Amino acid sequence: GAGGGGGGGGGNDEDEDMLIPKIVEEVVISKVKNVLSLSWDPGSAGSTARAVGLMQDIVIYIIDTSPEAVQSLCGEVMTAFSCELDRYKGPLSLLKDGDSPSRDAFLIGKWAFYQCCKIVRNAAKWRDVVSPLSLQQLTMDSCTSLILLPFLQTLRGFNRNDAADLSKMLLDSFPDEWHERPAIQPFLAFYSTLR
Repeated sequence: GAGGGGGGGGGNDEDEDMLIPKIVEEVVISKVKNVLSLSWDPGSAGSTARAVGLMQDIVIYIIDTSPEAVQSLCGEVMTAFSCELDRYKGPLSLLKDGDSPSRDAFLIGKWAFYQCCKIVRNAAKWRDVVSPLSLQQLTMDSCTSLILLPFLQTLRGFNRNDAADLSKMLLDSFPDEWHERPAIQPFLAFYSTLR
């Protein structure tokens, strides 16, 4: 037809190039946020793999046209991890220095420690989507230094072998390339005293 450009309306290639990113930004982003907040379990490896795949599929369309939307989605991921880690602070603090620990305090603390290790492993799966530095700050500063290392230090006083086993589990939860980060060094120094 006389109108030029494709299927009517006289659009140009630039408008067509922006169509998919605009649809993704305006429609899909809110749905992805809902999935992240309502359906994704940061402690589940399978759920995390699906959420990471979803984000990778979405981000490819909007990274250049809407970096603020990508940043917002990444913020949702970080918030979910922070909230999940907060759930385990109490159980990990049941084991206290000087107390003769009850079996329950030890078992609950150990369970919470396992959950935190799963979160560390799952956080690492996001490193191609979310800033690795943000993930490292969350897993090393907020989780390891403030929550897990104090638990391990207390546990060492009661059961050195369990402290060594749990420390090895935590170390194995971090990607190898993160072992050089300064924030993990206090934990690595502690771990070296147990071997």
